[in-house]
Amino acid sequence: MARRRLRSRIALLGPTAVGERLSERREVRRARRLLEAARAGTPACYLPTDEPEPLVSVCIPTYLRDVALLERAVRAALAQSYRRLEVLVVSDVGDARLSPVVAAFDDPRLRFVDVGPPPPARPGRGVYRRHPTGHAKRNAALDLARGAWIAPSDDDDEMAVDHVESLLHAARAHQAELAYSQARVERAPGVWTVVGAAPLRRGAIVQGTVLYARALRFLRYRSTAWKVREWDDWNLYRRMERIGVRITFLERVTYTHYLEAPQRAAEEPSA
Repeated sequence: MARRRLRSRIALLGPTAVGERLSERREVRRARRLLEAARAGTPACYLPTDEPEPLVSVCIPTYLRDVALLERAVRAALAQSYRRLEVLVVSDVGDARLSPVVAAFDDPRLRFVDVGPPPPARPGRGVYRRHPTGHAKRNAALDLARGAWIAPSDDDDEMAVDHVESLLHAARAHQAELAYSQARVERAPGVWTVVGAAPLRRGAIVQGTVLYARALRFLRYRSTAWKVREWDDWNLYRRMERIGVRITFLERVTYTHYLEAPQRAAEEPSA
């Protein structure tokens, strides 16, 4: 019977997707044990009363980004109303333009790290393989982060000034291990919509609207998320929910997600 079900799933999803699902199932069992260990008998994997102002790590992986866009993302992170944070810019392409950009801010909370070239990407297909090594920089940022909380941000987007403060307050008020909010999203040049809703589901969360406890970093961005037709950020948050991470939603826009430069170039009329 079990073999028959497996053959049916392979016929429906394809062997690549089935293999990824089986791998995820094994990971989930292990991750649930790690989550319980991190909680150590408490409701959440952190103790809200231990530190009134915990350090928050804003993680910004970057890849050959237009310098002006990266400056916008970094400036918004450093301008947060919550001041006890580090802003970590991570690259893996040896872009010589980035060091002067970071140095120009002259802020000790800002760090730039080039982690070296990523491992070669395996061949794949589909839109979800557009940035096949993005997971490597994101996982490197998790390893380098010093904060008790992780706030991911894309390198061409912009946090609202109270983004970190609001999400941290929501997480601690509800003893949540992950908090997310709404984003103002540019769908086409000059066309905006608001994305973000509860419960957590595909299409209702944006990468940069999230804040989660550093204790959860045993869950990594998967390089193989494309096999189940998922972006690696949504794949990570879905797996967090699956293992029982405590999640809360803030129904307020705290993040702006701009249209990617290639999409903008394709959609804007040529001169």
